[in-house]
Amino acid sequence: MSDAERPAPCDWTTQLPPEILAQIFLTSLANAGDSSSDMLSRNPPWLLSQVCGRWRAVALSTPRLWCTLLPFANEINSRSPLPVSVLALASAHIERSNPLPVKLRVDSDWWFSSRPLLDLLLSPTQTARWGEVQILRAREDDAGSQSILAALRSATFTCLKTLRLEYCDFTGEPSRIVFPMLTSLTLFASRTRFLKTLSTPLLRHFEVQHIYVGGNDDYTSASADLFAFIQRGASSRLNLGNSQISDNELIGSLKKLPNLTELQVSDTAAEVPAPLSDALLNGLCSQMHEPCGLPQLQTLSISGDLPSSATSLLLDVLESRCYASETCGPLRSVRLCPYAPLKPETTRRLKALAEKGMDVAAFTFRSHQWVRVVL
Repeated sequence: MSDAERPAPCDWTTQLPPEILAQIFLTSLANAGDSSSDMLSRNPPWLLSQVCGRWRAVALSTPRLWCTLLPFANEINSRSPLPVSVLALASAHIERSNPLPVKLRVDSDWWFSSRPLLDLLLSPTQTARWGEVQILRAREDDAGSQSILAALRSATFTCLKTLRLEYCDFTGEPSRIVFPMLTSLTLFASRTRFLKTLSTPLLRHFEVQHIYVGGNDDYTSASADLFAFIQRGASSRLNLGNSQISDNELIGSLKKLPNLTELQVSDTAAEVPAPLSDALLNGLCSQMHEPCGLPQLQTLSISGDLPSSATSLLLDVLESRCYASETCGPLRSVRLCPYAPLKPETTRRLKALAEKGMDVAAFTFRSHQWVRVVL
């Protein structure tokens, strides 16, 4: 069949009910992940709506198709003024997702080139629809950040469930911030002081990567803010990476988290050991008639090298918690990502745990990537 005789793309779908076609659109969008074009008009929802009249009608009547608004680098991340046409596209994109919660990114640097877009995303009408949000470079010392902070302190976040803060520095006058529906919070290279005034009654997953320290702060005060927040909440999943937290602070805080079911500790530098001391590992062991640390722990993930003595002790912990005991429940899943190759004895003991029913995944760092070890 020649190209001239080949039916148009939408001709193949004329027999499909609109709801089936809409589901196909949503599936294709999910498979594309968070990738986005450098131009908003070339992002999947817009392309799908431009194929033919029928596809456009289905796309415009499917709000879920428009719930994600990610950066479009060539149009927004420059110091030149944001074109009016792009602002109109962004406004239409958000409007087409109404009334569903939206997933978006907010960058304080947009104040310089894209203030109208920043104002749009921070308006009370839009913050009420935030569902999953990433905030970048919000610092107390610039105008863009002031707008973001004002929104965080005054808006009513009835839909916000996932929040990621990157390179944020909220160090000004304390002001209470409430996220009543938030279930997942991630801090990346951000200060922890604002946690003192943060309320997250439904938080279940808390992740901290690279605690940022500056000015008169130090790691002791930063980690104090961090663990005071953890102990105040009811998180069941905790992820600590490159956090420079001392053994004593980690041990003392984990003792106060009896309901924690998932713990992940990691360090991305090969020369930095994962923050699991002998004392902490001893506390996690299941021993007859003695309370153990984190009695409800089901999933443990460790990235980074452990001293040989700690590795042996870790295996003792895993073996002691393979089954439920009087003092703690069973550890169901473990993931190990050491930079150094696993020793044969370590591999043998991990294989034995897998044969007993524990979900064991071990990886080694080879040729700049993680490769799963066959047990």
